[in-house]
Amino acid sequence: MVDSELLLRWFRGRENVVAVANDRGGFSPQLLERPLIPSDLEETHLNSSGTCLGYYLLRTDDHVHVSCVDLDGKNGRDSDWREKAVAVYTLLDQADLNPVCEISASGQGCHVYLLFPEAVPAWLPRVFFQRVAEKLETTFAEIFPRQDSLRNPDSRVGRWGSLAYVSC
Repeated sequence: MVDSELLLRWFRGRENVVAVANDRGGFSPQLLERPLIPSDLEETHLNSSGTCLGYYLLRTDDHVHVSCVDLDGKNGRDSDWREKAVAVYTLLDQADLNPVCEISASGQGCHVYLLFPEAVPAWLPRVFFQRVAEKLETTFAEIFPRQDSLRNPDSRVGRWGSLAYVSC
């Protein structure tokens, strides 16, 4: 059983908006009246017949509590994604950074996360993961967050990330 309280503590970002799976196979932003609470996840995201939720990593102050790299083998994009994931995870683990790895619902890719107890400027983990790619002489499908700044947080929500540890 997934601990919904722990999930919300680890994977957090903007508290006023959530990404909600839509019937077109994508996600749409939905404004929230209050931050998500564990029972919200239990009734939706963690319920096998519920709605898949995502979160917007980049806060309005351009800081993040979580960052990750996306390794994608879906549709033959990167056949070496498993080896890359192990290399990234091992490098981060050896540096005592406590990475978290999540295999995608398709089983054909994964995310390797870094979780920060205090929010950090979004540019910092982006640059860090670029240096990790250079050190490992590899590439990533994406680095999240995908931008350093929202520029206009009133009109943009940034890129979302699917809440981890459950298939949607």
